Amino acid sequence: MADHNHRNAHTALFTATGNAQIFPENAPNGDAVIRLGLNLALQAANSPADLCCQANDIDMGSTPVLYGQACLAVLDKDGTLYAYKRYAINGGPVQELLITPNTEQFTQDVAYDANLGQVYVVNPADDAAGIYRHGVLAFTAASDCTLTLAWQQQFGSSGNPFDNPISPVAANGVVYATRQMDGIVAAFNGETGDYLWSMTAGGPIFGAPSVVNGQVFVTDSNGNLFAFGP
Repeated sequence: MADHNHRNAHTALFTATGNAQIFPENAPNGDAVIRLGLNLALQAANSPADLCCQANDIDMGSTPVLYGQACLAVLDKDGTLYAYKRYAINGGPVQELLITPNTEQFTQDVAYDANLGQVYVVNPADDAAGIYRHGVLAFTAASDCTLTLAWQQQFGSSGNPFDNPISPVAANGVVYATRQMDGIVAAFNGETGDYLWSMTAGGPIFGAPSVVNGQVFVTDSNGNLFAFGP
């Protein structure tokens, strides 16, 4: 993920890593959020999870997604959504939200709608506290990069690895999500979470949809390409 920041007058690349094959597993920069220069020189890194031991298979589970003026969101396989300030990564995350106990499935990317100022996450399983339900979750982004739950819409079934939603896509005020095995594509109002429509592809879907000129494109495991209009 690349970013041009006028305040810092330079361009940076952002990435996230899995665990290293040594102990501790976050050494030297495993399980970390990383900022690189264009020459790929390390500028900053932070490993937020399980700092005491790093004995478990805890990877950063998604590509960092930039939002707001200087913010970054990334998922960890331990079920946590982390929010960072892009140019203060060394200081650690500004917020940690434990979204789900279904850690092995919390590996999808987040989406961001700059017009609405909202970050979107798909959650594979209800949390134990009853705060975050399975399905699509929307968070309002504050200027300090912290996130507040705006709405959530159940989609799929909780804790079913064969029914998990794929990375959401936000475009034109709409959030699109797909389910794996039953091949369902659904659209939600990005601001309110209201259900808009759903369609079924010909087979299981294992990739996020793409939106081009108002049409939604998805491929299924049978080799078919589907286009859904407004």
